[in-house]
Amino acid sequence: MGAPIVRTEVPGIFSRGSRYVYSYRLNGKQKWEAHGTLREAIDAKARRHRELTPVRAEAFVRRMRDRARVQNEIERARAAKLAESRRTAAEAYSLVRKAGQALERAERQTPSREARFALKEAWRSLHDLEDSIGAAMRLGA
Repeated sequence: MGAPIVRTEVPGIFSRGSRYVYSYRLNGKQKWEAHGTLREAIDAKARRHRELTPVRAEAFVRRMRDRARVQNEIERARAAKLAESRRTAAEAYSLVRKAGQALERAERQTPSREARFALKEAWRSLHDLEDSIGAAMRLGA
């Protein structure tokens, strides 16, 4: 077994016997490097940090770009779905209005009591449908 590792006043750099050591990670494995003086160890640690950091930064930026791209695709799909549902609701609303006009014409031409009752029920259903379609359009169904 080697000499014990003792902390120095510099974070991340330790003394081990007459040498100064620091650790770093490369490809997921911890590595140690030793130098004769504290100044050499500080400089080597800084150099090693500069060498390893850009790779991590590039990977981070790449992940963030990928995440943003996926998020944009999700937003586009949501917008397309919303537009489609609004278009569908508008078409349904148009059909309801046409049905209302047809009911008005039928009401003018229908003299019997039973037929008027059926038309009244149709009007109620039509208004309920119109209300629910209007609510769906307002909420952005």
